[in-house]
Amino acid sequence: MASERDGKTGRFVPGQSGNPGGRRSHASERAYLDVMVGAVSVEDWRQITERARGDAIDGDHRVVGPAREWLSKYLLPTPEQLVTLRGDGDLPMVVVREVVVERKA
Repeated sequence: MASERDGKTGRFVPGQSGNPGGRRSHASERAYLDVMVGAVSVEDWRQITERARGDAIDGDHRVVGPAREWLSKYLLPTPEQLVTLRGDGDLPMVVVREVVVERKA
């Protein structure tokens, strides 16, 4: 196994993987997802979403924040953070690009 690494840096040499067996399958996660999908119908999901919408708009103060947060995870895009670049004088310069998605009614 030592021959798969560069003797000076300890890094893997070109063409050699750090995980030769590859990524393990996600059979367990898939089984749980299948159970969840089978347990919640489209109509159930519609009711859950409508309840969250109602709570977000005019719910009790204890549920407004969590309802809005939950809905925003599914409805609003998150900013896509690009790489941290180095500017003049080696000062860090962070570049962020916001992705805007137009929703069709």
